[in-house]
Amino acid sequence: MLGELLVVFVVLLIMFLGIVPLIGVVATADFTQGGQQAVTAILAHKGALAAAAVGLILSILLGAALSGGLVGMFAQALKGRTRLGVILDVAKKHWLSFIGVQLLELLLVCLAFFILFLPLLLLGPVGVWVGISFGLIAMLVMSVLLVYAPMAVAVSGLNAIDAVTRSINVGMANFWSTLAILAIFVVLNMVLSFVPAIGGLVSIVVLAPLQLLTFTSLYLKRGQTRRK
Repeated sequence: MLGELLVVFVVLLIMFLGIVPLIGVVATADFTQGGQQAVTAILAHKGALAAAAVGLILSILLGAALSGGLVGMFAQALKGRTRLGVILDVAKKHWLSFIGVQLLELLLVCLAFFILFLPLLLLGPVGVWVGISFGLIAMLVMSVLLVYAPMAVAVSGLNAIDAVTRSINVGMANFWSTLAILAIFVVLNMVLSFVPAIGGLVSIVVLAPLQLLTFTSLYLKRGQTRRK
């Protein structure tokens, strides 16, 4: 248990060390002189920006592995009994696949947006707004299709590419129910974002694990029928 808590602490520490310098730079920027000058001043702090970038990247990658480990623990719990150490066991066993899934999800969501957004720029100002709208819809659809990818790694032991393929298949077969559940969590997170101090904490500590648990349960019920 201490090992798992230590890993979580390290991830949070990396995020803290990356974000704090960036907050300090932004807080000290003089926006009264104009937005362009303020942005220039922020970009001049290359060290803080580099620290923030490294912290963000590491936290995303490590967070992907830990989230996948949490999925593994939830899957065991839903089948019977589990233990906290499963989080680290699954994260260590499939860390490369979890990171691969995270990167593939980012790539596919961005591609979905730009494939619809860029061609509509040819229509002029109206095309920009239409392109943004269509691009956001494409991102939403892709997010629904990819939500089961971490479960495919943790539960089915698939590699990143196969996990994404499995997730798309399961997502297409259960699109509307998945969309509805995902929308509920998005709305809850938006509501919590307006709650000072504890809103973000509740979102991370309660809603994020609950979302993983919900989709893990759905994957166990509907995703296992699509084994290769």
